[in-house]
Amino acid sequence: MEFANTLIVKTLTVEENVTVMDFDSIYEQTYSELKKFAMRKCSNLADVGDVLQETYMELYQIILKKGESYIKDPRAMVFKLCRQKLAKYYHLSAKLKNMLDFHNETLENFEDLHCLEDVVSDNDSIERAKIYLAKKSQNIQKCFYLFYIEEQSIADIAETLNLTQSDVKNKLYRTIKELRSML
Repeated sequence: MEFANTLIVKTLTVEENVTVMDFDSIYEQTYSELKKFAMRKCSNLADVGDVLQETYMELYQIILKKGESYIKDPRAMVFKLCRQKLAKYYHLSAKLKNMLDFHNETLENFEDLHCLEDVVSDNDSIERAKIYLAKKSQNIQKCFYLFYIEEQSIADIAETLNLTQSDVKNKLYRTIKELRSML
């Protein structure tokens, strides 16, 4: 996710016609809430960063073409753009493609499983854990990603995924227990 943020900011510095500060303020005001929205709506964890990046890039293009005065309600504009991106990603043909690519994309998102050192201790165990997690539901994968990679609290994960805190804890603890028994 940080890469996408950096890419957006670096792209902005190339253009002279837009007041970067206006885009930055919209980005700062909306990113956290939009990320939670996208995390809930994306059926594939790998799509969240792409949807967010494309949303903000289109916002930037709109500011370039129509000017900052065109945007009356930045939050509404950003969410409208995000819903459009989500519709594009999850059109029927895109769903079929995502099903085929799902396994490989999911494994790439769990490159940093070293934070589970008490469960997985060597490279072979890490690979088996990645494969095991790739077979779990998207909700479990999202919980793992947010907890171990993004280092979010249980409460924040529950809010982001629209689950109860006990659901998040159960998903994490049961999966850890299964990983321990498997490895």
